[in-house]
Amino acid sequence: MTKKRRKEKQRKRLENLEEKEPKFFPKSWFFILLLLVLSLLLFLPYLTGAKMLFGTDWLSGGYSGRRLTAELTKEFHQLPMWNPYVYSGQPTVAGFAADFFYPTALFRLFIPTHIVWTYTFIIHLFLAGLGTYLFLKELKLGLLPSFFGAIAYMFTGFLVSHTYAGHDGKLICECLFPLMLFFLHKGLTKGKFRYFIFAGAMLGLSLHSGHLQSAYYSGLVSFVYFLFYLWQKRKEKKTFKLILSYGLMIVIMVGIVAIYYFPIYANLKYGARGEAKGYTYAVSWSMPLVEIFDLITPDFVGVLDNYWGPNYFKLHLRYLGILPLILAIIAIFYKWKESKVKFVSFLGLFALLMALGGSTPFYRIPYYLLPGVKMFRSPDLIFFVFAFCLSVLAAFGLEFLIGGFSPKTSEKEKKKLNSWLIFFTIGFFCLLLIFIVAKDGIINILTNHYEPLFRSLYGEGGAGEKMQNLLNNYPTFLNGFAKASLLVLINVILLLLLLSKKLNLRLFTVITIPLLLFDLWSFDLKFIKPHPRPDIAFVPDEVANFLEKDKVGALNLTPVLYRVFPMHYQNYELALRYRMQSAGGHLANPLQRYQDFIGAEKSVMFQAPNLMSKNFLNLLNVKYIISLPLPEDTTRYDERSRGIIRNLKAFFKDFPLAFQGREFAIYENENYLPRAFIVPNYEVIPETKRLIMRLKEPDFDPHKSVLLEEEPAVKLSGEATGLAEVEKFSPNEILIKANLSASGFLVLSENFHPDWKAYLDQKRVKIYPAYHTLRAIYLEGGTHKVRFVYDSIYYRIGKAVTIITLLILVAAFLRTLRPSKQLRKMEQPQ
Repeated sequence: MTKKRRKEKQRKRLENLEEKEPKFFPKSWFFILLLLVLSLLLFLPYLTGAKMLFGTDWLSGGYSGRRLTAELTKEFHQLPMWNPYVYSGQPTVAGFAADFFYPTALFRLFIPTHIVWTYTFIIHLFLAGLGTYLFLKELKLGLLPSFFGAIAYMFTGFLVSHTYAGHDGKLICECLFPLMLFFLHKGLTKGKFRYFIFAGAMLGLSLHSGHLQSAYYSGLVSFVYFLFYLWQKRKEKKTFKLILSYGLMIVIMVGIVAIYYFPIYANLKYGARGEAKGYTYAVSWSMPLVEIFDLITPDFVGVLDNYWGPNYFKLHLRYLGILPLILAIIAIFYKWKESKVKFVSFLGLFALLMALGGSTPFYRIPYYLLPGVKMFRSPDLIFFVFAFCLSVLAAFGLEFLIGGFSPKTSEKEKKKLNSWLIFFTIGFFCLLLIFIVAKDGIINILTNHYEPLFRSLYGEGGAGEKMQNLLNNYPTFLNGFAKASLLVLINVILLLLLLSKKLNLRLFTVITIPLLLFDLWSFDLKFIKPHPRPDIAFVPDEVANFLEKDKVGALNLTPVLYRVFPMHYQNYELALRYRMQSAGGHLANPLQRYQDFIGAEKSVMFQAPNLMSKNFLNLLNVKYIISLPLPEDTTRYDERSRGIIRNLKAFFKDFPLAFQGREFAIYENENYLPRAFIVPNYEVIPETKRLIMRLKEPDFDPHKSVLLEEEPAVKLSGEATGLAEVEKFSPNEILIKANLSASGFLVLSENFHPDWKAYLDQKRVKIYPAYHTLRAIYLEGGTHKVRFVYDSIYYRIGKAVTIITLLILVAAFLRTLRPSKQLRKMEQPQ
């Protein structure tokens, strides 16, 4: 064989190998870069951090909670496993703290929190586009259809509107979903374990976002997609390897999240959240049937303040664009024979029916058959799966139109598509005309149907507000429907010109992509709102200024620690920002013992009727009660309001007024117990209700007797007196110096949790639940050093598992950078 022939043969073999392992061409890199540029353009005014993105949940605690975690981590050089600022002390990791180990948490250590927040949306929307593009390319679609599908999904209203609500956890799950499918599909088709490892990593990262329900839906789709591929390849005898590979994917997912979810799982039996609460709870926040109109124009049910639909409020959007909707319908009609189109269509239909939840009887099937569904509410969160399926179908539809009909297709079939597009357009305009002409009749129908429902759900006032929104919104709806009809007309004309070859593909692309962006962004931008940056937005209010003088929550060697009871103070953001240690707050999964103690029972909300009793306030180390200024003259109020004012005045008569401001009044509890104190005697009351009732008895003094749930194996030698002084107070460690005249109990006013360990003079001792929710240890007479340390064995095991999994992930990534054996062999000189 001559040298020339050997080189030619080697070149062909290399080309064949490259076809099997496709690489990006320059055009692919251009499209991917364009996806990134478009993500940046959407958030252009916020790139420098001069403005902060508005988000309701973000501003009500999300910002300060994340900022506080970063500050405490830098201050104590370790992750804060306990949050002393809410609910009288609660676990962080075990309590389901959002994105505690997500990569964005690392950036918050050296980049301002609000800037990381902005780029979280930018980067993840880009990842949504990238994942969709790569997935469609793997399905053998062309560059333009893949790019079109990527834009249709990444800028769909359902994803972008998460900015307004501040739901970055949902966004992360929904944006990583296409990348997970890309790696899963690649693993199934290539048979390489490393792709399953990457797919498992994407699922793991989704779970790290802190939004378990959205991540659950991603995992559910991965399993359905795996079964679909397994069925397709059932005759190829690869079943065992595929099952093993998918099992590896799940193992990697579990390993990635072990550091986070092992402590959460261990804490479930101690938390207030995690129990199934019935079908009514599970279908709350279902997608109403009327909101299917969002696919045409969101203005039908109203956007944000104009919303009049059956849900209490709506802070997101379901609009997916006009052209993707048309192309998806074309794909269903003209590419239905392809198994992938059938699968995506049925998956989309399933996701839509799931999102509708209690609006249809269908949801009872997954409610009773699918594990875990009973634990969730808000079924409409699965809508992102429908949005993705529609975007994929749109890409298939565009691929069909670009490819044209096959040579065997008759002229009748070609004319049929043209006629369908024309009639579709005419139908849109006819529907618009009906909505204009029959305005009064349609409003009457909607009012008669929804007004009784709104009265039962929201009362007379709420129903009246909803109906007024309906009336006010109707002109906006007509404008929105007219815009949708115009977009249908323009897009159909472009498609007809493309089909008749009177418009080339390049010009079609130049026109339709900006048109699609205009269509989507015109609604997306309504949900991207500016807010002043943190140094302007979170200036201290009159409460923070007053409490700052008393150094509430200072984490230094302070001899005085105390809490506040935010009876009428809901500014959770400022409370965290200025480190107010509070008996209240907002938390995803508070400890059930504490909820029992304050009277919230099975609720996860801060509902504290028991704090109207002095013993409860004193035990929780509450020094200040934040309320509202109470008027002297109540004649202008109704009888119910006057009754509330009278009751508050009666309650506060024993609490001196410490501060009177324009918005708030602060009362001082002069009899509050210190954070750590000595109690000489004990009573054993194992039943929770009896114990709580004992605390409410007026003759009970918690400073004289500690209430325990079990008989301690100790002997008290007399009426102990003494002093306990907190020498160090940090999220993971508390040091106390105690001096007793005789044996007794040291009580620490921090919530009991089994992950806290106590050491008395360096020897491990038992912690007893005191007063149902606090901590107590037995001490002999004399001077002692007591050390409380947060030490979770589940966290340590999870951390080790996650580190090992990350090493496997890095090894798999490095393996992808190495050329295959065949390629290395062929590149060697002959």
